[in-house]
Amino acid sequence: VVGENEFILLKSTWEPLLTPDLAYLLFPSVLASHGGATTMSQDLYVSAMNELTTQLDCPYFLQHSDLCLRWCCFILCLRESSTGLLRLLQLITDVFNAIRVQHSSVLHDSEVASILPHLIDRCGHKSERHKAVFRTAIAAATEIIAPNKINQHLIQGLSSINKKSRIACLEEITKVVET
Repeated sequence: VVGENEFILLKSTWEPLLTPDLAYLLFPSVLASHGGATTMSQDLYVSAMNELTTQLDCPYFLQHSDLCLRWCCFILCLRESSTGLLRLLQLITDVFNAIRVQHSSVLHDSEVASILPHLIDRCGHKSERHKAVFRTAIAAATEIIAPNKINQHLIQGLSSINKKSRIACLEEITKVVET
């Protein structure tokens, strides 16, 4: 699980490269005032997600895809809200699609490790609507991650305590093998 220290490190790395308005949205100074990350909700970051989505076409955005995916991982680990989770998963899918369209390349191992295990672990969500969006994000990831690497992570997902996540992993492995 991504903690506050990771968020602070990410902020110190990424904030100097951002406009002040975007930095304020991505890194609001609420960690201390809200009692830390454990009490914060994904809803707090919906406006930041919306702004990041508008930045996807920027030529410099994909140079920061690793930082963006690490930020998304942190937000994914916050207290869940339906709106926030759906918006976050759409952002992750959009980032994956932008990488595919603009670079036609695969993600680096560090980028994959920063987000994919978390998506796989949660892909058996209790809500069918959320589960479908998790699966869409994983499907988008299969377009930019080498099949052997995606299967490695999916196989690790087979040991999840969530039965629905294990089923989703089996189905995704089948898709990857068949393509």
